[in-house]
Amino acid sequence: MKKFMLFVLLVIYQIPNANASHAIGGEITYKCLGTNQYQLQFKFYRDCFGIPAPQTMDIEITNSCGFTVPLMILTPTPTSPTQISPVCAGLINTCNGGVYTGIEEWVYSGTIVLPGECSDWTFAHSESARNASITTTSFSTGNLYIYSVINNTNGICDDSPTFENKPIPFICVGQLFCFNNGAYDVQGDSMSYQLIPPRTGPNLADTVTYLSGYSSLYPLLSSPPLSLNNLTGEICMVAQQADVTPIAILVSSYRNGVLIGQIERDMQFIVLTCSNNLPGLSGFNGTSSDSITVCANQLNCVFFISTDADAADSTMTLWDNSIPNATSSNSSGKRDTLTICWTPSNAEALQNPFTFTVKAIDNSCPYNATTINTYQMYVDTSPTCIPTAIQQTIQENQELKIYPQPATGTIYFSFDDKLNSQAGYSLLINDLQGRSVFQAPISQQIFSIDVHNLKGIYFVIIHDKNGYFIKREKIIIN
Repeated sequence: MKKFMLFVLLVIYQIPNANASHAIGGEITYKCLGTNQYQLQFKFYRDCFGIPAPQTMDIEITNSCGFTVPLMILTPTPTSPTQISPVCAGLINTCNGGVYTGIEEWVYSGTIVLPGECSDWTFAHSESARNASITTTSFSTGNLYIYSVINNTNGICDDSPTFENKPIPFICVGQLFCFNNGAYDVQGDSMSYQLIPPRTGPNLADTVTYLSGYSSLYPLLSSPPLSLNNLTGEICMVAQQADVTPIAILVSSYRNGVLIGQIERDMQFIVLTCSNNLPGLSGFNGTSSDSITVCANQLNCVFFISTDADAADSTMTLWDNSIPNATSSNSSGKRDTLTICWTPSNAEALQNPFTFTVKAIDNSCPYNATTINTYQMYVDTSPTCIPTAIQQTIQENQELKIYPQPATGTIYFSFDDKLNSQAGYSLLINDLQGRSVFQAPISQQIFSIDVHNLKGIYFVIIHDKNGYFIKREKIIIN
């Protein structure tokens, strides 16, 4: 299961030159208001141990089409700043003069009318300086440079994707950790993701200088190495030592195959030695699957169960509401369950799945711990589509065991006797990019395959004879 864990611990930074250090990350997004008019929004993430946030943010606007545009000034929204460190009620963080790590989200906004059409309108801001707790780069080039790009040719009026998850991931040494920024495009444009060097200035060569052993593609020590799914934005790693490192991810939007915009998010990964028990989340309908096929023109209801190994903790669940017209409800109680119901139309049977995230949050102190899972729903318009309630019955009657975990050289699969060749089930192994590296029919209850030529994080997928997902499990091969 893809598990996006945001694990927040007590962190008291010992920051050199703290008077000049406050920038944890940021992103610039935009909304088209029509006739080349755009509302820009700059989200800036501040470490409260550093200097105060600016009262305004200047945006430099450039292009290759010969237009000259003066500097744009963004001002804070009335609700800024918002404290996003999940410190327990009654405890004081560094934003309020306490000792517990405090992080603020500042939102600056403004509106501009572009003087014409161009394929590469660029909006950028340079902020001094990056958080001095960073351990993986040289601080000789410590500015934080954020940018986004708009293509408004041929009358394109596009809203950029927005990020649903806050860029403050805390990572535990030795644990499989996957994070997704939760990019969501309200207009349904396709998106791709890539890791890029964090910028320090307007030129492509203006980037942070990583120390030996680190880079923009491998910004922390991980075994297997850190990986990015270019289609979903999932970043996975198993960190090997405590570090604080900057990363930058570029999200590109396409409409009918044409690049219409890009947004860059600069952020930090903070790796710590952890002892806290994270809350957990089931897959669809209490299973381990994070992907399901639902039927068009039918009411499809799915649920997600929260868990916690700490008996004294309570949990609550939230989702990002990124599927139009879907509704949700909560069971509440000590272990909350989230139910989402949706009736998709035929028009929503797209090649790409609808992707959304669910959070489980506990009430542990001094910091609440959060687990974020991402899920995908495919829409099927065929008359043979199986409703989710029936799919759940199928899933509950299948058993799959994979061992050892992590695997080295050989991996074994054990199935119950319902998964057999007569039933027409098949097993696939895909890499994080969705490419198949192994496929075979299930012909016996226990069998093994040689994985000496594989290394990294993969998905084991079980399909029935009609191609429906039955199970999907994440595995690590060393």
